[in-house]
Amino acid sequence: MVGKKFKIKRNNAFVIEPEEILPDAPLYNDPKNPKAYLENKLESAIPDFVFYILGIIFLIVSFGLIIYSSKLQAESGSAYILAAEKNASRVYPIAAPRGIIYDRNLIPLVENKPNFDLVVIPELLPENIYENKNILDFLEISLKMERGLLINFFSNLDYNSTEPIPLAFGLSHEEILKIESQIVDLPGFRLEKGSVRYYPFGYELAHVLGYTGRVNQQELKTGKYFPTDYVGKSGVELFYDEILRGSAGLRRFNVNARGHIQKEDLISLPASGPNLVLSIDVNLQKKIYDQFKTSLGGVSSVDGAAAVAIDPQSGEILALVSWPSFDNNLFASGISVSGFKSLVSDKNKPLFHRPISGVYPPGSSIKPFIALAALEENIIDPKKTIYAGGQIVIPNPYNPSNPSVFKDWKVHGIVDMVKAIANSVDVYFYTIGGGYGDVKGLGIDRIQKYLELFDFGYLTDIDLPAEASGLVPTPVWKAANKNNAGPWNIGNTYHVSIGQGDLLVTPLQLAKAFVALVADGKLFKPTILKSLVDDKLGTVEQIEPEVIGSVSFNQSNLKVVMEGMSGTTAYGTAASFSSLPFSSAGKTGTAQFGPGNSRTHSWMNAVAPTENSSLVLTVVVEGGGDGPTSAVPLAREILRWYFDEYQKQGQ
Repeated sequence: MVGKKFKIKRNNAFVIEPEEILPDAPLYNDPKNPKAYLENKLESAIPDFVFYILGIIFLIVSFGLIIYSSKLQAESGSAYILAAEKNASRVYPIAAPRGIIYDRNLIPLVENKPNFDLVVIPELLPENIYENKNILDFLEISLKMERGLLINFFSNLDYNSTEPIPLAFGLSHEEILKIESQIVDLPGFRLEKGSVRYYPFGYELAHVLGYTGRVNQQELKTGKYFPTDYVGKSGVELFYDEILRGSAGLRRFNVNARGHIQKEDLISLPASGPNLVLSIDVNLQKKIYDQFKTSLGGVSSVDGAAAVAIDPQSGEILALVSWPSFDNNLFASGISVSGFKSLVSDKNKPLFHRPISGVYPPGSSIKPFIALAALEENIIDPKKTIYAGGQIVIPNPYNPSNPSVFKDWKVHGIVDMVKAIANSVDVYFYTIGGGYGDVKGLGIDRIQKYLELFDFGYLTDIDLPAEASGLVPTPVWKAANKNNAGPWNIGNTYHVSIGQGDLLVTPLQLAKAFVALVADGKLFKPTILKSLVDDKLGTVEQIEPEVIGSVSFNQSNLKVVMEGMSGTTAYGTAASFSSLPFSSAGKTGTAQFGPGNSRTHSWMNAVAPTENSSLVLTVVVEGGGDGPTSAVPLAREILRWYFDEYQKQGQ
């Protein structure tokens, strides 16, 4: 058997051919139709040229897709990358430190203290956070905030916003420790380090410096601020806010899919604002404030006081004091609602900036300017005497039994202009102002002219907010504002001539006018800012004194007025000044106010020394009256300290 070959023998009788499957098909081997075999087969081979065609089509389509993909990547790839980066990162501001403020002797008046706030980034916060009991419990305990306030805060957020929104300000060290370890697991929460202002001379300079506070909704609408910004709210902080704020820096945070910040990159550093040097002498400022507090504190009849000290050589303001005052640190760190209500409701108005916003009848303080006007207009010879018998009586043509009586504060006897200024003789000024006997008088039109020459009734344009303009009343003004009081009459002119009636001035306006008397008629623009300095106290920009106008007058006429003012401090209404070891001149004022003119404001305007004056001081005490609470002893002590102690210390 080995090696025997086998083969398969096909028996055609048992083989099924295709044509046997379909009975109606033609015979497989039809000799009459030789193509029938191919035509009737169930399958036939695909010709080779079909594969060639399909291959060519495939290559063309593939090549086209490659070209389109390359083009799409070239044109849109960078945009897609940026979009992806935008979804993964956020850009936030870095607050710039505010510029420091110094007094004229480079004593710092403000500091930047480190501060931490808790902020939220709305779009990264968990959904429905205001319903999340665990988070609300944590914040309520850690921040000591009422739950209702927290719910209200989170309910009113714009959850599409990417800007940080402050939730809690000025966190204590204890609060920071509680929060810091927890917010790592809270997406959308972040501790922000910044700075808050500290004012070492809080009460003394509160009105001048003002304070900073959180930006409000109205300020945000200007587009100049970020929600986390602190901005100036009053005083120098407000007036020079754009300078002090500097420029914010920028940083980029990378955020993961869970909203947690993974990486921080610095884009640009913040640039601190320039430092300001003020014309204020903080030692003089503090002396005046302390003098007010010591002499007037606890005196129920006194409502408040104000003082302005100016260098007449430059127009620079050396002191601007308002009493009572407030601690501006309360506002810088965030004052409580009850604390704010207490300040607002205080009857003595500690928030009110009296030197520039307070308007008062000047009383006899106005008399030197009426006297100068009368001399310039040749109304009276300065040596002409008038008998001041205690009053002027003007007959009433309609009712002779009821004449108009204009009283003086006492009987002075015979006086000329110098004595009338020194002793503040009302009858004399009724006469030269409104006319009496053989003296025609200036009349209200010329009084208005000369008072406005000294800028009474106009803003001084000091570089502080909320200045008042005062008022020089006229017949036109009375007709428009007091039409039930009848037309202007001689009595109205008499009242203006002695600084009463509707005449109103600010302490700053009065001080500025007295500066003009000793500065050859120069009208300086009062300034607070003296210069800008860098961090090493090198001068960046010097603010030069600005003369905005001048009053021309005859020097002989001015000499008469100054002689009268010297008489005021030598033997007149401020004779206590005569014991000072330096020369001085000035003018007192007592202005009636209140129901039935039953109360009086007390004024003292002093110039020292008389020759080459270096200080003009105006003091007003609301309800000061006469005696120890009047402006005279206060001004005297301030001048004594300034020239006899303070300036000698610097020599």
